[in-house]
Amino acid sequence: MTIRMFLAARFRKLMFFAILAWVTFAGAGFAASSRWVPQWLPFIPFVGFAAVVLLVLLWIRCPRCDSPVGQSVGALNGKDRFYRRRVNFCAHCGVSFDEPYSSD
Repeated sequence: MTIRMFLAARFRKLMFFAILAWVTFAGAGFAASSRWVPQWLPFIPFVGFAAVVLLVLLWIRCPRCDSPVGQSVGALNGKDRFYRRRVNFCAHCGVSFDEPYSSD
């Protein structure tokens, strides 16, 4: 397993929860339009989405230098385009994301 695969797997897990929070937010918004459901109900999944954003920024870290790489992790598996480049290395320590990942 490479560092790229490890970081991408973490990012995919968090994006699953982010999408789930947004779908729940929409459902809670529709449910809150009825008079039997409290109006503050959509706030709960929105806070969940905010927590996922914070986790992406703080939990996804370079395994070598332990610096946060969450802002650029969305471009790990993307193709090079004229408006966005694929991320190939850690901006802090310079380790290639194609090197083998070791949990040591």
